[in-house]
Order: sequence, then structure tokens, then C-alpha cells
Amino acid sequence: MRKKRILAVSESPLLSTGYGRYTENLLKNLHDTGKYDITLLASYCDSRDGRLAQFPWYTIGNNPLNPEEEKIYNSHPQHQLGSFRFEQVAIQAMPDIVFDFRDHWYFDYQESSILRSNY
Repeated sequence: MRKKRILAVSESPLLSTGYGRYTENLLKNLHDTGKYDITLLASYCDSRDGRLAQFPWYTIGNNPLNPEEEKIYNSHPQHQLGSFRFEQVAIQAMPDIVFDFRDHWYFDYQESSILRSNY
């Protein structure tokens, strides 16, 4: 039986914020069950940050990686919350479950995504 695939969207566990700590603890507990393949779309994080290797789940940073991406990223306030890469990551991760436990205005884009029927 295939493991359920989870796409978590939150702040990077590298940050010393409440959401960063919650993310790390929740994903660690989910990972430790052995029941899930987990991908994290991490706000305020660069995918090239070598410290991400310390986590047993796959993490994709939401920060822009070049000047062209930075223009797009800065064009809408919700991009910093994950909307910048969400659909691209959702297509890549093909999740059964998407969750984001931050305040509801942080994840409006997840509820209105054209991919919504797939998770």
C-alpha cells in the first residue's frame, strides 16, 4: 500500500517563530509514524539552504532564487505566504493531503487553487 502524500505549507522550521517550531514538531511526529511521504513548502526559506538537510522530509523554500522571480514574488503580498510556489509544488508533490495550520487568511490561495479537486 502506498503511503499518503502530505504537502504541508508553513513557515520554515529553520526560523525561531511559533509557526516554525510547530511545523518542525508536527512534521517530525508525522514522519516518525512511517505512514506518510511529506513535502514542506516553507515560507521565508531558500531551497538552497544546506541546513534543510537535517530534516527527514523534503523541503522546498518559497523564497525567490533570482531577480526575475523576485519581481514576481514582490508583486503580491500573499506570495511570501506560499502562493508564489504553491501550484508548482503541488503538481510536483501530487499530495493526497494539503494542510496549513496558520491563520486562515494565510491559505486562501490553497482553497481557491485550480488544483483543489486533487487534494
